[in-house]
Amino acid sequence: MKPPAHRPAPGEIRGDALYTLAEVRRRLGWGTRSWWAARDAGLAATAFRGKLYVSGADVLAFFAQLAGEQEGE
Repeated sequence: MKPPAHRPAPGEIRGDALYTLAEVRRRLGWGTRSWWAARDAGLAATAFRGKLYVSGADVLAFFAQLAGEQEGE
């Protein structure tokens, strides 16, 4: 049996949670380039003691903003 070509995104993002960058990337199925594209597009992260953290509310707002921009095209 052949393994699937890609892994599905394994989790949800909650607006009331704080995630490490690694966890956000894992839950969204993002690689390094996807993360940097999101950062360049305005997704914020906070550094603390050598780790980056991302607010679930910021992730959800980021995708809502992207959806609004796409609807306006």
